[in-house]
Amino acid sequence: MMQAFDAQHPGYGFARHMGYGTPDHLECLHRLGPCPLHRRSFAPVPYRDLFVETSQRCNLTCRFCAYSPRGPSALMGTETFREVIGQAEAMNYESICLTPMLGDLFADPGCIEKFEILENSPVIRRFLFYTNFILAREDAIRALPRFAKLHAMFISVYGCDPDTFTRV
Repeated sequence: MMQAFDAQHPGYGFARHMGYGTPDHLECLHRLGPCPLHRRSFAPVPYRDLFVETSQRCNLTCRFCAYSPRGPSALMGTETFREVIGQAEAMNYESICLTPMLGDLFADPGCIEKFEILENSPVIRRFLFYTNFILAREDAIRALPRFAKLHAMFISVYGCDPDTFTRV
């Protein structure tokens, strides 16, 4: 049976390792990504969710933040984002989470273009993001419903001043 699988899925070496978790098998998994025969529940196949930070541009002084408000203010360029997603596709990631550790997704004027890259990916099945939604422009908000792969968005209220946070 493994000889037949080896012929159907060249490059994985099924005839050599017979599907056991040998170093050779794990190297093939990491190099080629899982094929339809691989169990997605097997720990060395972690290719489901990738967290990508596209913005380090902070727009608040959140009460819990450990970073200085004068910290970095970098944005990931569109071409770099395209390269990152290309690498994620090559490793068969299915889901992308845009999650800023410092900053906000909507601080990036190119965030909708990045959503379009994800939407047009033949491999990425869904994406989601975290935001405080304060910097979301009206055109960006109106664009959101057109993204069928937008699975979820999480809106944080932690940047509020103490009185507003208590009311929320």
